[in-house]
Amino acid sequence: MFPLLRATLLAVGLTLSLSASSFQVNYNLNLGSGTLNGNAVTNIAIFETDGTQANLDFPYSVAGSGQQLLSHLAPFIPTFSLIVGLDLPSLSGGDGKTHIVFFSNDAFAQSAAGIKFSSVFPNTRHNDFISRLLAGEAGDATQQAWLANFFTAGDGAAARFATAGPSTAVEFTNGVIISGVPEPATAGMAALGLAAAFFAARRRK
Repeated sequence: MFPLLRATLLAVGLTLSLSASSFQVNYNLNLGSGTLNGNAVTNIAIFETDGTQANLDFPYSVAGSGQQLLSHLAPFIPTFSLIVGLDLPSLSGGDGKTHIVFFSNDAFAQSAAGIKFSSVFPNTRHNDFISRLLAGEAGDATQQAWLANFFTAGDGAAARFATAGPSTAVEFTNGVIISGVPEPATAGMAALGLAAAFFAARRRK
């Protein structure tokens, strides 16, 4: 048995733990004030690649708001990832529909804001994706292969984020970004700080 080696990547809290056969990958996920239905994100699939290998792992779940840690073992050190899960209907709120939550790169999330799932992913319908995700989770090899292709070469490839970098949570049917944003008071204090710095610089001149 090889001794355990640890390498911590500083960017956005990714930790990889090297053992003889696997790497523990920890993702810090931000769900801000919460999912649209107010529920946990369940039935999570984690896709990872290092450019030559691909890994699909499920199911996982995280709480539906705030900062959440998602950990799992991967067979190699991934360089790009995509994490997808479900926000199931709630009896106490929401719209009674199942939503799909993507943890993606920020540029993709911003471009998907306010756009229907079927427009963002033109080759896949919202309910069809949910069915395939659940079937893959249940062990259907055909649907697992479909999901792997969706993440590697299909519509989902553009959503992948750098494993060692941040991700942004966007929820469908219409893309709603649910990652945290600065609180109004925090944003206001930041603006005051910038203004004070500006006037101080002018006074020195």
